[in-house]
Amino acid sequence: MAYVPSEWIHLYHNRPHVDISFNAINDTFNPRDEVYLESLGLWGSVPALILIFSLVTLLIYLLAYCCKRTGSKARSYGCLKWTLVILSILCCGALALGLYGNDTAHTSVVDFVSSVKDVDNLASTARNQTQRIQENLKGEVEPKLSLLKGIFGGPAPNATVQTILKSRAESMSRNVTWSISHLENVRSRLANAQFSRFIHITEEVEKYRWPAIMAFLGLLVLFCLVLMLGLAKRSRCTLMLFSVLGLLATVFTGLLVCAYFVIAMASSDLCVDPDPYVLKEIELQGYAPQPVVSYYMKCQESMEDPFNNDVNDALSAINDVIRDHRFISDVVPNHYTQNQFPQLTTTLNQLGTTVNATWHHIGLLAQQLNCRPFVSAYKQALNAGCNGLIFGLTWMLLSAALACLFFYFLVIFDSHLWIYMKRNHYLGGGGEEADPFLPSGSGSLRRSHHSSMGYRYTHTPPQTPPFPGTLNGRIPEERGMVTYSATPPPAVSIATLPGPNHGQYATLSRHCKTLESSNFY
Repeated sequence: MAYVPSEWIHLYHNRPHVDISFNAINDTFNPRDEVYLESLGLWGSVPALILIFSLVTLLIYLLAYCCKRTGSKARSYGCLKWTLVILSILCCGALALGLYGNDTAHTSVVDFVSSVKDVDNLASTARNQTQRIQENLKGEVEPKLSLLKGIFGGPAPNATVQTILKSRAESMSRNVTWSISHLENVRSRLANAQFSRFIHITEEVEKYRWPAIMAFLGLLVLFCLVLMLGLAKRSRCTLMLFSVLGLLATVFTGLLVCAYFVIAMASSDLCVDPDPYVLKEIELQGYAPQPVVSYYMKCQESMEDPFNNDVNDALSAINDVIRDHRFISDVVPNHYTQNQFPQLTTTLNQLGTTVNATWHHIGLLAQQLNCRPFVSAYKQALNAGCNGLIFGLTWMLLSAALACLFFYFLVIFDSHLWIYMKRNHYLGGGGEEADPFLPSGSGSLRRSHHSSMGYRYTHTPPQTPPFPGTLNGRIPEERGMVTYSATPPPAVSIATLPGPNHGQYATLSRHCKTLESSNFY
């Protein structure tokens, strides 16, 4: 599977690479270079500056709006309420994009870790195989060869045959030592090729990052639901609460934009040509020598296999051991009897079995050291860790930017709605108290009348001056019925009486009107 950087990687990488003085710098990924980090910080400060400018503008707007003197004319906020609802739905959609991007990034990280584990398993298998072969040669073959040399060094029926067999046994011992030495060269270069610590750190970070982002985005969706609840219940306090929550959401999503943008740019610089950095980093960390890493990263036929000579020499040495073993096995039965040397035959048989198994194990080691499985896992890791991860990161970046923008306007419109809104008045009057001095159904008349006059509501009716022939405005003849006269007393002028209605009820006309006494008591 070939690795080809995606268009997103080229898009992020093709940005101008400049330092704080706007001088061009090297575009190669190098986190140890202060100038390169300065360039990343410069680009990351762009969305941060936009966020700060937007928040200052919002503060100035809200201060000016709070201090603005408005007239008493009632306004309809139906259009503003629908605008808030639509923006809330769009904001939830933007957050849904973030959930999708976060899940895509999580899947890419899981695939990346799986591919790195494959590389680690391949290296670990070859390293363990080499170690088992060495232990087998040292623990099984060498003791038996020492026993053979002891037998062939003692008294024998034929001195000439004894000399030849002893020479062959010493040759076997030298070849075994030679084979162990070449295998040690293989094992030593694979000894530090262990990526378990890197895998563990990556898994631990992703273990907390993925659910944390999911929870944060879910919390932002909850903020939108708080706004919708405030609009539905016509609650001024809930709308004020959302102004605070929305402002916090704007700040944190803006910070996420900065973080995602910096990570995307740094990742693109790495992923556009990852081999040089990976090669240098593995060498610095001491995982493996540079020729070994370079060969297994590229796996080109023109490149020399760093383990080929050692494996072939070890296998050739074992072939010589097998050849000498066969020669000894053919000669011994003719010159050494079972009664005189009871352990000789058994030792030769066990030695032959062990040496043949070692030869097969070295052949298996040669297959395990083949570069194709390594480079395949490496390319899969690049596709997951670069193309897949940056694709998910792009969705997360877009989601955070849109959410920040939507929350910004939601805070503006929401604050515009509740700042001059009397409690539940402009949102429909559902929470207004009933006036005990007016009959039901007269609330709208009272509101419209007093709104046009510019006075506050009151539940205490104005005092009616007593008229001649009445007892404080009541006629005592009929109990439970009262009649107000529309004709003012001769000595008092209606126009001179205090009060917005010159001492009269707003709901009474100039004609006489009879009311039930229960309306007052």
